[in-house]
Amino acid sequence: MGDPCPCCGAANAFDELPVDKLLEIRLPKRQADVLDKLVTDYPRGTTTPSLLDFVYAFDNVEGDQRAIRNCIYRLRKRLPRYGWTITRMKPGRSDGALYSTVQQYHLKRLEA
Repeated sequence: MGDPCPCCGAANAFDELPVDKLLEIRLPKRQADVLDKLVTDYPRGTTTPSLLDFVYAFDNVEGDQRAIRNCIYRLRKRLPRYGWTITRMKPGRSDGALYSTVQQYHLKRLEA
């Protein structure tokens, strides 16, 4: 089956999930960049500053958090037809032993 989950140590079934297939969806460039970062960091998730750095790494403009939120909003509308969604963990919420000071986004497989 594979290595245990890097987050919780549970048996890992992620080898069977077609998360890489999400990269084949035709999307505008910014949305594709955000999705690429989420897929790369799956199943851990990623932070807003990390998304900003990734999406605007080669541009000569400074990224805006509203632009990232807008991309996430549009991706949330599109991904359910492929069986996925994007969840958000707000700053300060506890996830086991993890305490986050920044907002995090996670890809999540929808239940059938």
